[in-house]
Amino acid sequence: RLPHPGSRTPAPSSPPVPPNSMVAKKPDPSPSEAGPAPPPAPPAKTAAGKPADDDPDAGLSDEDKALKASLALLATRAAEVDIAPELRLTAIRGMRDEIRTATASMTSVPRPLKFLREHWGALKGWYDGR
Repeated sequence: RLPHPGSRTPAPSSPPVPPNSMVAKKPDPSPSEAGPAPPPAPPAKTAAGKPADDDPDAGLSDEDKALKASLALLATRAAEVDIAPELRLTAIRGMRDEIRTATASMTSVPRPLKFLREHWGALKGWYDGR
């Protein structure tokens, strides 16, 4: 039975809580006893706000992937030590043609140059050591 709203009967209270100094504290659990691991951090995002992937080719179109593979092959052939000079010259001319025919505005770096960036050290090493 509920008390009448106008009555002055006190509501039942919870049992008294001892002060903090009297409560026994549990030791901090070790990492293995702490329970489940915290959730993984959200994936890193690129400047455009898209999730960053470990695969650098993930955002490339099929045409760009083909261009990157072609340039990688040309750069490898151009930097090889024991290759016929005619093949090396053909590879260098192929890279030159790809860079020249790249359609890009004057304010952006052409795709072939972006794709050759990872091969720059090998090409420079070949050029300095020839």
